[in-house]
Amino acid sequence: MSERLTDGLERVAAWMRKGRRSSRAHRTGMPASAGGRRGGPLLGLSGVCKRYFVGPVETEVLKDVDLEVHAGDLLSIMGSSGSGKSTLLNIMGLLDRPTEGSVRVAGQDVSAMDDDALSDARNLHIGFVFQAFRLLPRMSAWENVALPLAYRGVGGDDARRRAEEMLEKVAMSDRARYRPDQLSGGQQQRVAIARALVSSPAILLADEPTGALDPDTGHEIVRLFRELNDVDGVAVVIITHDRGVARQCARNARLVDGGVAEHAAGGAPAAVAASR
Repeated sequence: MSERLTDGLERVAAWMRKGRRSSRAHRTGMPASAGGRRGGPLLGLSGVCKRYFVGPVETEVLKDVDLEVHAGDLLSIMGSSGSGKSTLLNIMGLLDRPTEGSVRVAGQDVSAMDDDALSDARNLHIGFVFQAFRLLPRMSAWENVALPLAYRGVGGDDARRRAEEMLEKVAMSDRARYRPDQLSGGQQQRVAIARALVSSPAILLADEPTGALDPDTGHEIVRLFRELNDVDGVAVVIITHDRGVARQCARNARLVDGGVAEHAAGGAPAAVAASR
């Protein structure tokens, strides 16, 4: 997943440096605004299974997963190493396809979309935050934040203005011209969050966003996620191994043996959303 996304960002960086306008047309037929905000789930997984073959050996990573993300959700997903967290994140983020089952985004089944249409849907509706930040080292903070706008054909002064607005939202406006190597880990993660938000996604997917940070900085980042969720209504899904992070989320889920067991806040089992 990381290599695929990094390759895409490098291509966009080259586009920006050459000053070309994007001519890519959105072919998803999906509305730019999140249809899920009108009552249905923003993202829904139904009967999702994922199997891989290594030679003749078949491994089932996800088993009949049902999971919904609604507007205003703040959801944590925990699981031990090898439990399928990354696979689930890839499918939720439209970076991978399930072997069986369906994925709906903003009310539309995306399972049969081709790769270009999936990329468009991902850019319209989903923002990503990664443990390792994934900022391009030769670009300033505002240029990194502006990268997703290139996919929408937004460039020049408009892209810079929107990027700087997002940096102000995450308290990084005074570092807009700094490169990643001039920023602390917490500052880099704030820039990465601003990049994820600049396209106004309905859902923010965060993969171990505090894993590379010290505890105090990690707490600051979680507070920022909570603020974005409370004030701006962004649905946030956090993949984490940190129970402290999970306790600050309104919904908690755990991956066990490829299935998703959802728990009420505080950890008491509420429902099982997958067959074992």
